[in-house]
Amino acid sequence: MDDPLDTCPTCHGPLIEIDHYGERFIGCIECNRWGWPDGDHLFMELPEEDIEALRARVTR
Repeated sequence: MDDPLDTCPTCHGPLIEIDHYGERFIGCIECNRWGWPDGDHLFMELPEEDIEALRARVTR
């Protein structure tokens, strides 16, 4: 397995770690791509309302 990600492979922005209903994910708010913290790729998108809520919390 490759090294875990530390920046978004698409936009090269920083990744954040979140708790999404009891599951830990790491991903990019801008690109809405998410995976597991020890994973080597971002494979899913979160619903838009979840991304909007995250953006509101991160920009505070």
